[in-house]
Amino acid sequence: LFSGPEATASAADRARHPASSFDAWRQRYVVDPEKAKYYYFEEDAQTTVLGINKGRTIYLYVNGKPDAGTAADLPTQVLLGHLPMFLVPDARNVLVIGHGSGITSGSMTRHPVEQVDIVEISPGVLNADSIFTEFNYRVLDDPRVRTHLDDAQSFLRAVPRSYDLIISEPSNPWVAGVSGLFTQEFFKAMSAKLNPGGLAVVWFHTYEQSDEEVNLVMRTIESVFPYAIVGRSPNYLDIILIASNDPIEPDFEAMENRFDLPAVRNDLASIGIPNLASMLFLYTLTQERFHNVLPAGPLNTIAHQRLEYRAPISLFYNKSSHFLKRIDPLRRGAPADSMILGRYFSYRAAAGEPVRDDELEDVMRRAYKKRAASILRGLPLIEGTLARPPDRSARGLLPDPGTAGKYEAIFWKYRFQKEGRPDLALPYSRRLQTLGHVDHEE
Repeated sequence: LFSGPEATASAADRARHPASSFDAWRQRYVVDPEKAKYYYFEEDAQTTVLGINKGRTIYLYVNGKPDAGTAADLPTQVLLGHLPMFLVPDARNVLVIGHGSGITSGSMTRHPVEQVDIVEISPGVLNADSIFTEFNYRVLDDPRVRTHLDDAQSFLRAVPRSYDLIISEPSNPWVAGVSGLFTQEFFKAMSAKLNPGGLAVVWFHTYEQSDEEVNLVMRTIESVFPYAIVGRSPNYLDIILIASNDPIEPDFEAMENRFDLPAVRNDLASIGIPNLASMLFLYTLTQERFHNVLPAGPLNTIAHQRLEYRAPISLFYNKSSHFLKRIDPLRRGAPADSMILGRYFSYRAAAGEPVRDDELEDVMRRAYKKRAASILRGLPLIEGTLARPPDRSARGLLPDPGTAGKYEAIFWKYRFQKEGRPDLALPYSRRLQTLGHVDHEE
């Protein structure tokens, strides 16, 4: 709408451009409920909420802005529920700030948690959950889940209990008022409600934000929490920052045990993660290196809400931060022990069962740059290892086709078909038929 159609656009393309007429704009941006498989619309005191199936995917729009869905945002929503749980596997009481599609909370319930509190300011968002139940495991019907219609800042200051894990996934900070959930005071409120050894997880993004805004948020978190690990989405667009008042020490034996739980590994298969190594690759920065990558500068506070006013400027100029790529140890050629993945290689080697080539291949599928893949291939911890068959799911043992979960069966069916091994794909295809899965070949 800012720029209009391209100068070289044909007359037909100009007529279709949403800036050309109200009818053209309506064709592009207004959804006809009769043409949608799923459709939900509600206005409440806070928001207008639209949930819609557009083609093969479902989107949630809040005040006209897409805030959640089952397409590009899916890996981030799933990982927000899993990455912290692998670092604090004993977590029993969890708080999720911002319901969205419910996929993050649904992923949390794949773990043996006892209680999940969900705080959501918009009743319309909670009501729109009905169109996502196929993807979020009907999380609001889970007896362990309790919803609270409240502002997150008010809730945190008033709730009488503390948590093993708090996950904050608000909307983008250039939405009016949201930057209050990225202030030093809010992070202090999160810190005060953590049990010993508990984790605070903060979602942020690098798209449509400059390095200055990303550094501002990271510094503000650092000013409150002495320990932090930086995780990310597979496409380097979303930051999953995991912070704590206490040291965060990965327990690889506990991680492998957790990955072996059928419900957990099935959910991770929905975003293409077939073994533990390919998930550990997404922990980008260890707590030892976190404090060394942030430049000095101001903080985001209630008295000085710098993010509230800087974030919309970066959005307008369509800036993008390269923070995650800049700190990525694989891109920088950093030592293996600067990565949680590298430490896992050492753990496996010390146990006499080093990482195998096929596990490494799964990791390298997620390494977008050839340099990162070559560094992985050259790590001495895996060079010349014996090709021992895996003995557990975390190390690449294939799921039994007769009992595989839906997402596992989909993943391995298409993996083997792509590799030209239809004999191995067939049992998983039959499993999907048993589960009543409709295969759209999409």
